[in-house]
Amino acid sequence: MADRIEAGVEYVWDEVREGEDGTLCIDEITAQTHTRVRKRHALAPQLGPCKRGMIRHVYLVVDLSQDMDDDDLKPNRLTCTVHNLIDFVHSFFHENPISDMGVIVMREGVARVICELNGNKDVLVEHLSALLHPKTPLFPAGEASLQNALAVARRSLRSIPSHATREVVIVQATLASCDPGNILDTIKSLRSDKVTVNVVGLAAAVRICETVCKETGGIHAVALDEDHLGELLLALTTPPAAPADADATQMRLGFAAYEGRRPTVRRQKDGQLGITTGGYVCPQCRAKVSDIPQRCTTCGLMLVSSPHLAKTFHHMFPLPVFKEVTLAAAEWCAGCTQPLPTTLPAYECPSCGARVCLDCDVYVHRELHNCPGCPVTADSWTQHNTDQQRQQHT
Repeated sequence: MADRIEAGVEYVWDEVREGEDGTLCIDEITAQTHTRVRKRHALAPQLGPCKRGMIRHVYLVVDLSQDMDDDDLKPNRLTCTVHNLIDFVHSFFHENPISDMGVIVMREGVARVICELNGNKDVLVEHLSALLHPKTPLFPAGEASLQNALAVARRSLRSIPSHATREVVIVQATLASCDPGNILDTIKSLRSDKVTVNVVGLAAAVRICETVCKETGGIHAVALDEDHLGELLLALTTPPAAPADADATQMRLGFAAYEGRRPTVRRQKDGQLGITTGGYVCPQCRAKVSDIPQRCTTCGLMLVSSPHLAKTFHHMFPLPVFKEVTLAAAEWCAGCTQPLPTTLPAYECPSCGARVCLDCDVYVHRELHNCPGCPVTADSWTQHNTDQQRQQHT
């Protein structure tokens, strides 16, 4: 197993077969099937239309114990984790533009907040990237303390209004936790404060991590490789279902208009003052901010645009999972309009009957959130395929 990991082999032993000359080689068909299953598994059926939290407050907890220096993930656990977390931050704010996120690190038995809750993904990426700097003081060392990290996150999240979600996402490499007290008491406090904890392990499943996720309604999973780690984090971009007793509170939002005519002194997201001719004007106090969505630095009003609100609504009405079908004759993908081979399965929309390839199936569920064939009727799409087949023969 160690030789397989060091060699960078990505496939399981079932994908190895004996060639005609007696040598071992990778079965490409089995490898492609494995890839297809992994991609389809990421599109597992979600809950139907339900109540979800549109505004999320999430703390990323990064394990910086000495176990993060292991190289079972290439080039090592820390580098692989940081790169995947940066991709997660971009995907998170693309799907949840009016949410906030912060970063906590576990190192030498203590937990430290290196980035407070904020809605600026550039600041978050900067703090995460700093963990890979050669001269950073936050290098992997000592043991991790799960209890301390949960306590620090709870103290910050407990003041969040009840209409917003309170979540913690932990990436843990160690199999042990150096805690100062009884962690079960901390878990009870998390439940009472309605904080959801999700744990992604890099080594193996840990009993206490399974317990805290189960008690708080979160998800516990273990990454199999580098790609699987990214898939597990990507699945957490979807807001969790809100509890039945969650408060439905109205929230004031401001639709800021862009103005770029007159020079204005404005406060940037990092708190620094600057002179600029472009920016978004708060409709309440007329102060100018550099970017949206964010809270007005003067009056505190949440400034958004209509596309930001539209992005949050597709989570409440998810696109149904397409059915896997076998093609009897050649057809064209409703997404990319490329030919669909009869040797591979296609994916059919249960509403309109349009069929797409695997890549388009993943794209419409993760990015587009709309079926490309639903704007037209099933009959017209069948006629389109017939016309394409006639053109091919002629």
